[in-house]
Amino acid sequence: MPGPSSRKKKKKGKQSKQAKETTTVRLPEIEDVEGWNDIISAITVFFELPDFTKRSGIKQAHVEFDTIVSKLILAYQACGDFWKLKGGIVGIIAKISADTILRNKLVHKGILHLVLPLFDVDETRHIALQSLVCIARNGDQIVCLEITRIAEKIIKLLNDFPADDKVTEFCVMVLALTFPTWVYTGGPTQPRYPLIGSMLEAVMEAIRRPHQPSRYLVEHAVDLIRKITENAWKDVRAHPPAIEFLTAGLSSKDWIVRSKCLGGLLRLYDPGSEHEGTYFEMMHILSASDRLTPKLNQALEDYGIDRTEIYFGLTCTLDSNHAIAKFEEDRNLYALGLKFAWLIMHNDSSIVLTGGEPEISPDGLPDARSLNILPLAAAAIRMRGNPAELDFADALDIKYYFQKEQPQAIVDLVEKGLQRNPKQSYYYYAMVRLRKEDHVDALRFAKKGLKCEQLPPFIRRRLLHMAVHLAGNTGFLMLQELTDSDAGKEKWEKGIAFFMSAYEDARVLLDEAPPDSKYLKDAGYWFVLLSIVIREDLSPDLRELSPALKRTQLAREFYQAIFATPPMTIIRMTQEEIVKHYPSAIQNFGPLFTALDTAKGVPKADVKHGVTADDVEAWFERMNMEDMKDPVFTPKSTLRTVDFEHVTLYRCSWCGNPSAALKKCSRCTKTLYCDGDCQKSHWTVHKKVCNRQ
Repeated sequence: MPGPSSRKKKKKGKQSKQAKETTTVRLPEIEDVEGWNDIISAITVFFELPDFTKRSGIKQAHVEFDTIVSKLILAYQACGDFWKLKGGIVGIIAKISADTILRNKLVHKGILHLVLPLFDVDETRHIALQSLVCIARNGDQIVCLEITRIAEKIIKLLNDFPADDKVTEFCVMVLALTFPTWVYTGGPTQPRYPLIGSMLEAVMEAIRRPHQPSRYLVEHAVDLIRKITENAWKDVRAHPPAIEFLTAGLSSKDWIVRSKCLGGLLRLYDPGSEHEGTYFEMMHILSASDRLTPKLNQALEDYGIDRTEIYFGLTCTLDSNHAIAKFEEDRNLYALGLKFAWLIMHNDSSIVLTGGEPEISPDGLPDARSLNILPLAAAAIRMRGNPAELDFADALDIKYYFQKEQPQAIVDLVEKGLQRNPKQSYYYYAMVRLRKEDHVDALRFAKKGLKCEQLPPFIRRRLLHMAVHLAGNTGFLMLQELTDSDAGKEKWEKGIAFFMSAYEDARVLLDEAPPDSKYLKDAGYWFVLLSIVIREDLSPDLRELSPALKRTQLAREFYQAIFATPPMTIIRMTQEEIVKHYPSAIQNFGPLFTALDTAKGVPKADVKHGVTADDVEAWFERMNMEDMKDPVFTPKSTLRTVDFEHVTLYRCSWCGNPSAALKKCSRCTKTLYCDGDCQKSHWTVHKKVCNRQ
């Protein structure tokens, strides 16, 4: 009598035989089935496969990986030209690849070779490409490198089927998901991948076709071109439509899209950009009047000669020389110190002193043009014991320590000085210079300094200039770190708060600075760039920015005559290229981003996906991973618009400093401050409403 073990073996053998036989026939169960969802379900049931849309199914795939994959591959190889079966098998394999470990094992098994033949068959082309998207999504470097080996085939499909929106969308998605690994397959020293140019041309041609592209096509095209600018910027610069596409993206109401396009444009012009010069010979500046054109001279007269920086600089230099000559007569350190301190606080560059060993006069004092005169003059001021003059003594010592490169001594002086006089702007100016590499800290000092009452024009312009650079660059960095999964407004509204701070300070500097100010052109670059990024009321021809553009051009001509050839900084190059391409960008690609905004603004249930109407999309997206904490697929993004009034919640209620670490008023919890000093300074205004709030 046969035992249990015999019966078990018999049952297993029968299944094996059935499976083998069914792979040699046409599988009647799916012969008349049209939808891929039903086809895949029928194959899953027939081969007794687990449900790979659930965590339990994925777990079983880990345990029985070789058995399951071997069964599917054998069935694929044995079904001849039965394309429905082949397409369904590839779809199942793609679903298994949602798991990272399984995906790598599948690629190692060579499953991409199962996908390729399906590209050439009308019936299976869509599911093959959709499956490739699933395999490429979140794929590691090995997976992406394998896919890059068929990149030429993907580009060919993009060109060969211009009327097929699904092919266009899926091809662009695959290229965008795998691009970072195939730019330099052998490392950064290898020549650029030869297909980048043809790929870029094919993608841009696909986007410009007279059809209504899906939101996924536009979003992945943005991702792709943004990534290309990082590693193959020469190809993008040589292809104006790609620049126009990114430029048009700045008009999107979605801040994630806008930030990606801006980041791509900045990276595009970073290579070869120059840094701003910081030091110029005073005699060269003072002789600038000989190099000014009639146009520039007229601009100075219109503004008021006595209010210009050239005039003020010349006056301060003459005062400095007069003070030195007087000191040589009376040897009065106290008087020299007061004059030098005033000049340092009003035009630091007018005091030019030499280092090294000074010549010592018979009275034991160094030459007045020696750096060592500063601490002696500071000591003379302190000896008088006048509290109102202690800031002057500190200014002399701070300048001395800057030239001696003693940062801690500067910090000690500033901390004591601010405790004594928190309204002295020169202390904040010194800390901005000292901490300029720490953008957040330096910006905080700049914004506090701008609120001081004792604020000479020289320091005000310098603080505004630094505040623009610091806030603008910080905003760029914060927004570039965002992804589509950052659904919470807080993450990107903080970045926008920095943009708004830079925009406002750039506008003030552009309005206030004299035409010969060396900071004016940079303020113009930033103002125009941030206006395009922030404002939503600009005309395609940017007529609203015409006055700012003209003022910036005049400032650049002054800089050329007074200082040197204006450097091609990354902000200047980016701004100029955006302005140049903006009219044609809005005309050619503006409607794409308008449609994208509309699609992303429609409630999820009402969005028409267009090219994903096939029910295979529903099967691929139907994930029920039970208690899995990390979803396999990134949630679809929605429109990220900005309430600019809400953005003010990320700025200090007193100094306007944008920060991610502001502290609330403990009484009303409505106002926010950098620290206790800002809260105290604001209290005279805030106390009137604090109790009511």
